[in-house]
Amino acid sequence: MTEVKSMPQETITVELKKIEEDHVMAFKMEEDNEILVPLTKEGAANALKNVFLKLLERLLHADVILELCHGEDYSTILYIDVCKSYIATLNGELHQVAERIRSEFFTE
Repeated sequence: MTEVKSMPQETITVELKKIEEDHVMAFKMEEDNEILVPLTKEGAANALKNVFLKLLERLLHADVILELCHGEDYSTILYIDVCKSYIATLNGELHQVAERIRSEFFTE
């Protein structure tokens, strides 16, 4: 039986915040780089697609886990609940994709 190669774990913080009047999810991909996904204006679908493509690239090198956070001053409960659910779903999808990629391409 072939064994699927294990990968190091990478945690990416997703911060829910308000920039001016816009609610955004900020995916912190690197120390000084974040990808903003607007929740209250056009462009969210394209921004999410770009984030997903970046996450897929990362899956080739690490197990990616997303962690949602928000500042104490962020109090829009609806967005907090929706984003918690979205991040949980996205983590599940990333796990499934990672298993499939590794079972097909990175078996030892």
